[in-house]
Order: sequence, then structure tokens, then C-alpha cells
Amino acid sequence: MSNNVGQSKEWLEFARKDLATAELLIANEGFPEIIAFHCQQAIEKAFKAYLAYHRPTVSKNS
Repeated sequence: MSNNVGQSKEWLEFARKDLATAELLIANEGFPEIIAFHCQQAIEKAFKAYLAYHRPTVSKNS
């Protein structure tokens, strides 16, 4: 497995965890701004997964 694929899968797993957190908060009537934050984070990390797959230089801090 190339480094790009591995890094991409890692980002997708981070995104999945943020989405799962948002779903858990929704189910428990959590704070809307915290739910929105986790949704935004999931989108950002999914986009980083896409970039990581196509470009190998995506840092975890950007």
C-alpha cells in the first residue's frame, strides 16, 4: 500500500470519528454549535483524505 493510500485512509478514519461524534450528540440532543463543529471537522478531514490521496504532502497541522 502506498503512503498516499495509507495517509488517505487515516484521514478518512479521523473524519468518520468526527461524524460519529456528531451523530451521538444529535441522538442525545447535544449543543448545536458543537455538533456543527464536528460536522465541519469531518468535512475538512475528508477533504484532506482526498488531497492526501492525490498529493503526498498534506500535514496534520494544516
